[in-house]
Amino acid sequence: DPLYARLTAQWLQAEALNRMNRSKEAAPLLDRAIADAETRPEVVKLNGDLLMARALSARVDGQYAMALDAYQKAHDVFAALKEERARFFNDTATTEIYTD
Repeated sequence: DPLYARLTAQWLQAEALNRMNRSKEAAPLLDRAIADAETRPEVVKLNGDLLMARALSARVDGQYAMALDAYQKAHDVFAALKEERARFFNDTATTEIYTD
C-alpha cells in the first residue's frame, strides 16, 4: 500500500526531527500525515504512532493542550486495537505533561 508506506516514512522522519529538537519542522509533517491517515477506512497502529509523535512535538513547543489531545486520541487508537504495550508508553508520555 503506497499510502501506508508514505505515512510510515513521514512518521519516521518526524520522529527523527523531534529527537533532533526540530519539533517545529516535525509538526506540519505530522499534521499532513495524520490528516492523510484519517482518510483510510481502517485504523492501524500507525495512526496512534503519528498522534504520539505529534503530541511530543506539541509538548516540546509548550502547546500542552494540543499535546494532551493528541495523547488522548492515541490512547483511544491503541485501546481499540488492543495494543497494550503502545498504550502503556502513550499513557506514560501523557503523565510527563504534568512534570514539564
